Amino acid sequence: MSGKPILWATVALVAVTFSASADTSPPACPYERAHYVLQGNPDVVASFVKHGKVAQTILGDLFLHVTVKSRHWDFWYFPDTGAGYSTISLISMEDPNQPGWQAPDPDSRRGRPYSDETYYGLNADLTFLSDSPESGVNAPALFLIPELGQAIWYDSRTMASGDRYAMARAFFRLDHCE
Repeated sequence: MSGKPILWATVALVAVTFSASADTSPPACPYERAHYVLQGNPDVVASFVKHGKVAQTILGDLFLHVTVKSRHWDFWYFPDTGAGYSTISLISMEDPNQPGWQAPDPDSRRGRPYSDETYYGLNADLTFLSDSPESGVNAPALFLIPELGQAIWYDSRTMASGDRYAMARAFFRLDHCE
């Protein structure tokens, strides 16, 4: 049995729960100033980082940076819309702040240290965003990376040390705007 019906049932349940508990919409905040916290796990945070490292036409102008604070682990991605209808993939990449960093090859595994993921951005009214994150554009109230917990669980750092990090599937909620 495919996990997709379970995934969508989970998304629907969480969305209904969020909708019932939300008093107001968060104020407008551009992607590059938005900071997120994983619902129910404040140890996991995320932000979009504007870069000038590669041609915008190749990767856009933002990277997604996810941090597990207690472990000092960073996960970096660049959003890619590919050829799919409003599907935004997150292509894993090495830390762009490291000397000698090179952009990952979107057509091979070179420079892609962990699994690629799927990204779903949602507005406060729970409508899905279909455009890839871009600086200057209002960031979503929520976003979901459904398989991020699995990616962290099987990350080479956790595999080598045996120090597994269990993370529930949950939405990242806009926490503040810088």
